[in-house]
Amino acid sequence: MADPMDDVEESLRLQRTEIAGQIHDQIIPPLFAARMQLEALAGKLRASGESDHSLPGPVVLSSVDRAAEFVVQSMMAARELLSDVSPPTTGERYWQQQIELVSDLLSTRLDKNGQPIKLDVSGDFPWDTMPTETSIVVTNIVTEAIRNAIRHSHADRISVAIDSPQSRQIHVTDNGRGFDPASIKSNHGMMLMTARAKSIGGQLKIDSKFGGPTRLTIAWPK
Repeated sequence: MADPMDDVEESLRLQRTEIAGQIHDQIIPPLFAARMQLEALAGKLRASGESDHSLPGPVVLSSVDRAAEFVVQSMMAARELLSDVSPPTTGERYWQQQIELVSDLLSTRLDKNGQPIKLDVSGDFPWDTMPTETSIVVTNIVTEAIRNAIRHSHADRISVAIDSPQSRQIHVTDNGRGFDPASIKSNHGMMLMTARAKSIGGQLKIDSKFGGPTRLTIAWPK
């Protein structure tokens, strides 16, 4: 006899899949289009304002930039909601989703020259061959390291380098202002990241100095 709970779970799964599809197809694309339009308008205002001071000034341009930032934040919220309601993902799909989220966050932050902070991701790894818990923990540590660099480093470039599959290491490097690693040993966020690494038998290492760069390495066993 079929378990009635199986039917309930299948119904919920289908509903979540439908909601995820609507977010992906009907909410995110218009937000992306609005973002492109606002960024294009901001670019035209900057270019025109340099040659014709009778055109809308810095206040209008600032409002357009702020509107574009609100749209990006809405896109990020939609992507996070999409991740929440979609069927659970692991491995490479989870890695790609999380990298997309931090990339969206980067697009809202400007460096000292008014340009978006650059994120470079190099290397590849057979994520789907890893234990589920390991792939999730490694991904979360890497993306949290990127967020920390965005918030605190004042960098204009962040790189993620995946070593060969045999080495089982990923490096997150930023060219920001740097710090004394000893000064953050008792930092709650740092302690949490270290604990996450230890939960999969891994290690976390930070190399930094005042003036930068800063490099965080997560290594885990085979």
